[in-house]
Amino acid sequence: MAELPTPPPENAEYERLREVARGIISCESRDCTLTATGLVHELYLRVAKGTAPRDPDDPSPIPYASRVMRQILIDRARSRQTRRKSERFRQETAEAYAAESCEQNDRVERLLQLEEVLQGMAEEMPDSAELVRLRLYLDLSIEASAQELGISRATAYRKWAFAKVWLAQRLDWSF
Repeated sequence: MAELPTPPPENAEYERLREVARGIISCESRDCTLTATGLVHELYLRVAKGTAPRDPDDPSPIPYASRVMRQILIDRARSRQTRRKSERFRQETAEAYAAESCEQNDRVERLLQLEEVLQGMAEEMPDSAELVRLRLYLDLSIEASAQELGISRATAYRKWAFAKVWLAQRLDWSF
């Protein structure tokens, strides 16, 4: 049996990844059982398996890592949603299911809808899409997002203003 890769020893990059993971998990619903450390380990496993190839032109690992971690959480949300749909038929009453999962299903639906629209934005405007992801998923300020992306603060403000309008036209909820 092949041995799983182990995460690197405690270092600054590993701690930064755990900090990013904590930020991403804080936006998740309460039923998320994955810890920041677990999310970073899932990231390492996906990278080691080669299921999350890295763009060689990307100089910073943080935006790449945050994309992979978000994808991990999205995959888990989809899995949970599928599991809930199958469990729905086993529950005693439809009212009990509706009361318990209505809010969680809304969050999952909104997350999937946002991710779909952001993928479309990434095809047309990759920098703006990454700025939105850093702002919404990691809760970074515009200045911190600009620093992560290596763009000026003024450019980040312009891209953010444009992205909000672009997203508002495609989504039925506001930012």
